[in-house]
Amino acid sequence: MTHRWGHNLKTLWCLVALLTCVRGIPSVANEHADVGIILRGYDASTLFPTAASFDVYAQRILHYLELLSLGKVRTYAIYDAGIDTRGPSLMQMRKDVEVSQAALEGWPSPDWAWVLNYDPLVNPTDSERELIQAAIDWMIANNLPARDWESTELGSTPNPSDPYGNSNYFWLQSNVLRFGGTASESFLRGMHLPESYDPDQHDVTLIVFSHTGSYNTSGAQLSLEDFGVLSADGSAVSGPAAYFDYSAPVTHESATRTGVHEAIHAYGMGTHDEDPNIVLPDYSVMRQGGRVDTLPAFDRIYWLSWLPDTTTTLNPDLVSDLSGATSAENKYLLDIGTGSDGLQRYQELFEGNWIQYRVESNTVYYEQTNISGSLDSDRDGVNDIADSDDDNDGIPDGQDSSPLGPDAPPTPQSIFNNLLGTVQKARNGRGFRGNP
Repeated sequence: MTHRWGHNLKTLWCLVALLTCVRGIPSVANEHADVGIILRGYDASTLFPTAASFDVYAQRILHYLELLSLGKVRTYAIYDAGIDTRGPSLMQMRKDVEVSQAALEGWPSPDWAWVLNYDPLVNPTDSERELIQAAIDWMIANNLPARDWESTELGSTPNPSDPYGNSNYFWLQSNVLRFGGTASESFLRGMHLPESYDPDQHDVTLIVFSHTGSYNTSGAQLSLEDFGVLSADGSAVSGPAAYFDYSAPVTHESATRTGVHEAIHAYGMGTHDEDPNIVLPDYSVMRQGGRVDTLPAFDRIYWLSWLPDTTTTLNPDLVSDLSGATSAENKYLLDIGTGSDGLQRYQELFEGNWIQYRVESNTVYYEQTNISGSLDSDRDGVNDIADSDDDNDGIPDGQDSSPLGPDAPPTPQSIFNNLLGTVQKARNGRGFRGNP
């Protein structure tokens, strides 16, 4: 009897261990699930013929969403929306022609005015206009997109204005085509959801494209309504949504990362994290090339409400490491005040390293990190980046030869500098009796 009880107990513990390893939890159809996943093949083929065949990838996506949301996103349900027999070449050709013509017309408003904020080709020369028109004529004549024009003699010829000798196609892609859409727009508009799918039963909808060819629709986020997706009976539907593609040439790992990225957009993040100085190229799934298991605490607080405001602190000693964090009760975001540019700065810990960024228009910009131990050198409760006198010696940092050093008696030079500053304030009508 004792042996049998021990065997049953061992079996129970094995089952518990197995369940704790499952990150995403599948839900029964027609019941609420955090994420609804819609499989959609195209070009008369698919990589995932059944819902079960995608389950391992759904588990990976939900693993990272659960990690980044600190357990708030956990459940999912997979649905099959069938296969679109249409291929991508004709649809992509139409998008490429459309954006190329917009470039020739000067990016007309209102549809193309947004492009002007992203350094497009403006006022093309006569030779550039001839090249664009030649690409348009070839695409229309052959019913093929610009990527096929790349292999032609003209498309593969080095562009004379490219300093690296890249091709005419590369020039067109960099200056024009990147502002156009993909075939996904045609695949989505008018697509019907499965009969059993109710968007209201899910926080977000992820549409997973796939086919056996070498075209990829990439990924994007909008609402079901804006994508033009319809219910099974053809009526309008609404709700946060995104799409991405597991087709070649991307790997399944990069497709999973794109899925997590677009899902976070669907959950409410309206920007990308920025790193113009290449300070932290791997940090944040919300920037190109970022690690899929990283996301700044600011994003989780401000955009997604996955962390509460109480996560922020002024005390670096209270900050917990965000790597693998599971509790929303800890302090993860260190407020280090505003810089001379008036922008708010924060720091956070990840895998034992301090990471610093500023917030500009609610967008994170990474910066070189000021070592945490020096954030409040004089322990007066004001961090160095916002403190005009970091060592509290009475000498403003701008006049202090050792702004982080130990207190020292005023030198003749510092006395002179303070006197000079007072005289200057008096000349400007400022500086007496505490007036700013």
